[in-house]
Amino acid sequence: MKKILFLVPLFALMMGFYSCNDNENVSYLHILTNEELAEMHRQDSIDSVNRSKINANLILDYECELFEGDAYEGKNIGIDFQPIADLFGMTVDELYNGINEGEVEPLFIQGTTHQDWAQGCTANAPWGYWANVDGDACSWGQGSAVFTEWNGEALTCGQMPETLALGDEITVLPGLRYGSNRAVIRLKVKIVKPQEIVAGIVYEDDLTINLTTNAGSYDPHPLEFDYDAVCKAIGVSQLSTDMLVTYADASGKITNKQNADMGFWMDKTGPIGGWGDNASVWLSFGMTEGNTVGVCLMPGAHAEGDVFVNSIGFQNGDKIAMLNITTKVVGYIDPETPPGGDPEDATADITLTKPWTDDYASVSADVRDILRNAFKATTYQIYSAILDGELKMYCLEASEEEPAYTASAPGYWIKADGSATSWGVESVAFVELASGETFLTLNVGNHPDLADPMGFTVPAKMIVCWKGVKVTINLTIDIKPKE
Repeated sequence: MKKILFLVPLFALMMGFYSCNDNENVSYLHILTNEELAEMHRQDSIDSVNRSKINANLILDYECELFEGDAYEGKNIGIDFQPIADLFGMTVDELYNGINEGEVEPLFIQGTTHQDWAQGCTANAPWGYWANVDGDACSWGQGSAVFTEWNGEALTCGQMPETLALGDEITVLPGLRYGSNRAVIRLKVKIVKPQEIVAGIVYEDDLTINLTTNAGSYDPHPLEFDYDAVCKAIGVSQLSTDMLVTYADASGKITNKQNADMGFWMDKTGPIGGWGDNASVWLSFGMTEGNTVGVCLMPGAHAEGDVFVNSIGFQNGDKIAMLNITTKVVGYIDPETPPGGDPEDATADITLTKPWTDDYASVSADVRDILRNAFKATTYQIYSAILDGELKMYCLEASEEEPAYTASAPGYWIKADGSATSWGVESVAFVELASGETFLTLNVGNHPDLADPMGFTVPAKMIVCWKGVKVTINLTIDIKPKE
């Protein structure tokens, strides 16, 4: 009985297949013909060619070796920009200015599809991108592995900490666009092991520089050295950042592993260190003009009277020329006198107007006198309070909480209603309080992608707080239509 119950439905099922010609709703497997297979192969080939094609009038091939374990430090790739300048019909200086001012537009081509990345810079503007291991542009922390950034006069490359390993290779495609012409740099990034330095010091020079405690920015100060003597000692006609070396430890071991842009962060004890509280100075070459090396104090990690002795050198083959630099931290002589009276709350109404631009260009208002008179402090004292984090700026409403800055601190990206937001989240404009030893300005600019190029107005309120005093700035951001 069980066998009969089993065979009957099976027979019915078989009959259903044999009767398919009478049932229009029954589908069947189609066997592709040779012609159809050939057409599919042709379409796949076309798609593959399109994916491998780079949309550019000029492609320059470069390689950049980054040392295993390096983090964030940008290395100058050493690109010859003359061919790009020739393509764009300008000089190299005009090209540099065009990049810095936004007239020459940045671009990035995705590694997997070779399509243009359409969401703007993801690293420092005006020309900077993070990319993942596939060479596709991405935001920091979203699979980011390497970055390329323009520092004003060179394209640099660096890596994300704890992401890449020895032997890894990534190809990225940053580029520039001017009019209808496009130039792309096909950059192969390799992670390599630092070379062991086997060379002797054939030349030494002792140099001294005095830097004031107000050196809170990362701008290097030039220190002149005998360029010709160094070149002669190691047998070269000119020096480059690829030759840089320093002491790896107290034993005198030499390293060429750069951990900063065009140079080294040095430890307070003398040899190479790292960015942070134990850092003394950043020594560089190529960041300052003329026959100089750059010296920059680590912000917030020094005091008047500190003395640091560090070294930076140049190697060619088995010869090294070493510059031993003594950095003395001296007190700042404030040229201003604080306004008289007691600190008091203040209010100011400011309107800043600019045309919409497709970059992060800003306009500024001088707020030095407003803040000086309210806080009864000098420009330098206010600047120092900003660096130390004592002076705080809030958006719309002050509070006892630490401000959550979303632009360069102290600063915010803001929405059309004037409330704070993050970059890329309905962000139409930014507001930043810029400062220095002699200036205090409020800077504003529009988002190049999310802001309306036909123009708009944003009412914003910034509250600057310090020493129990509030300065309320009622700010009107007036973005005019694109010119």
